[in-house]
Amino acid sequence: MKTRFLIVFIMLLGISFSGLATEPVVENEPQMEEIPASEKLVVLWTSGDKEVAEKMVLMYTFNSKRFDWWKDITLVVWGPSQKSVG
Repeated sequence: MKTRFLIVFIMLLGISFSGLATEPVVENEPQMEEIPASEKLVVLWTSGDKEVAEKMVLMYTFNSKRFDWWKDITLVVWGPSQKSVG
């Protein structure tokens, strides 16, 4: 009789906790909008030349952000240009 009661009790527990295994609801979470690829800019800076950085790379990425030419702007510093940054 105790075994039967235990099995029924475990089954009831399983049924009552079955709804708790779902994803938690997080309120006030900011929604990230998907930006289309046509609205994204990635600038790859590989030159170690300071003049190239000032007159092209940094000026263009700064003005792109300032005047909203693109919705998403990424500047990648690669190779010899890393020495200019650090």
